[in-house]
Amino acid sequence: MNTHYFKSVPGKYRVAFRNYYTLQNLLSIRNCALIFLLINVILRVLVLALPISITKAQNFPEFDFTNWVYLILTPVFYLISHLLVIQIRKTKKANAGMILFVFLFSLYIILSGMYSAFIATSEPRNNLTIYLIALIVISVMCVFEYDEVLILLIFSEIAFTSLLLYAHADATSMLYDQLISVVLLPGFYLISRYFFSYKASYYEQIIEIRSKNIEIEKAGEFKNQVLGMVAHDLRNPIGAVESIAMMMELEDIDEDTQDNVNMIKESCSKARDILDDLLEAAKNENINIIETQKIELNQYLKSIIDAWKIQNPITILLVSSVNPLHTVK
Repeated sequence: MNTHYFKSVPGKYRVAFRNYYTLQNLLSIRNCALIFLLINVILRVLVLALPISITKAQNFPEFDFTNWVYLILTPVFYLISHLLVIQIRKTKKANAGMILFVFLFSLYIILSGMYSAFIATSEPRNNLTIYLIALIVISVMCVFEYDEVLILLIFSEIAFTSLLLYAHADATSMLYDQLISVVLLPGFYLISRYFFSYKASYYEQIIEIRSKNIEIEKAGEFKNQVLGMVAHDLRNPIGAVESIAMMMELEDIDEDTQDNVNMIKESCSKARDILDDLLEAAKNENINIIETQKIELNQYLKSIIDAWKIQNPITILLVSSVNPLHTVK
């Protein structure tokens, strides 16, 4: 796998890969928005259904406010992502609006996790689980270019610092919390770039496989064209030889010459059958059907011996104790 920690994919794949991963990002956002909405609905139901003595909801006014914000904003993100998925599937192209939407949703999830850590306690380093989950979800779910990840990191760090100032933390606490951010955000960058590299390598392999398949299909078509031309060109000389043999039969010929003429005609017929089989195999190369026929082996061997005798003046004796002898060819 090629790593792309500080670079993008090669230029010839860049636009196509951006269109591909933007669609995947929008599909992931649609699913993530639905899950995030269900979580907040469940939390709201629990707050309403359980007694206040158990939930102690009066002690968490920030949670009540943010929960309603999530219940209002998350369906909007879901609806927009659904509409953008329909659009990109029609146009097959990603635009700046889609990329900006993915960026805004990612920042929305990160800020939600970040603020939840501040709601749980004024010291976010003591309760980083939700913030850490938000970072991991975005780094795994969405694909960003390296410059987009850096911008997302800058916005996240500004938001984190703003929340620290809002929480009126002392200097020592702010220093510790900033150290936490220094650890988490670079880790988010590395995880995001690792999954970018994995998905980019997967995409490049798919493109190369498709290109190879296209080349194989073109080679197969070319092979069929060559077979067609060869078969057509071979039929003419075979037909000429057969015509000469038929013309010889019009004259008075002895028995040996007649046998030779018959053998020539039979050979021409077999050659035409072979050409027909080649063409048929080219047309049905993906269908493996073996056709068999029953033949008499003694006669088949005798035809081979006769062909040898014409080419070489030798004596070959065929002795068979079984007559007829049938086999499958």
